[in-house]
Amino acid sequence: MKENKGNPLHLSSLNHISLVCKSVDESTHFYQNVLGFVPVRRPGSFTFDGAWLFGHGIGIHLLQSEDPKSMPKKTVINPKDNHISFQCENMGTVEKKLGEMEIEYVRQRVEEGGVNVDQLFFHDPDGFMVEICNCDNLPVIPLTGEMGLIKTGDYHEVKAVHVELAERMRKVRRVYFFYYDFHNTITEKHEFKYVAERIVAQYVFNEKGSHGGTEYGVLRNLVHLKHMPG
Repeated sequence: MKENKGNPLHLSSLNHISLVCKSVDESTHFYQNVLGFVPVRRPGSFTFDGAWLFGHGIGIHLLQSEDPKSMPKKTVINPKDNHISFQCENMGTVEKKLGEMEIEYVRQRVEEGGVNVDQLFFHDPDGFMVEICNCDNLPVIPLTGEMGLIKTGDYHEVKAVHVELAERMRKVRRVYFFYYDFHNTITEKHEFKYVAERIVAQYVFNEKGSHGGTEYGVLRNLVHLKHMPG
């Protein structure tokens, strides 16, 4: 493959992760009630069983296995295995909740330059690895000359932008959960949260993007905290 640098495909964000599962219902329950994802509408033209969920800025697309009995079952929790990782606000709270839900997990700590990163690893119903961490403690420092995007000396500026975006996302989450409470039905709640998260994620991480709906203008104002609840 011909070498390319930078962002040759002009990618903007991660859209979704697709997972084949033994039971769509069991996996939906896990991602909804353990990881906080929300079921959302999937295309009605699909002729195969599955489910779509959305949360934390990404989608999880579940696909029903055509031969569930042949799927391997992983029992050993190996942090070096393929996994998806989620940042959390409080590791102690996560560990306590995992214990209450009787979910087996493995704890690990990474120490780098005086910075500690705690990690908790556990499996979804099909043995796919999930990690919960406070990885934001560890700064993202580009290798010198790598990708030709960021000079090593610009690290502090990059970190400042990262912190600002994280803070804006926290404030936005407070806003849409506040307004979320005013939607009465379960369907309305799911629709509102889905639209809000997608629009907010697009706005915060891709300000030059466009969206043609009235909701975008409303959420844009919320991002600027013009209607911030106390």
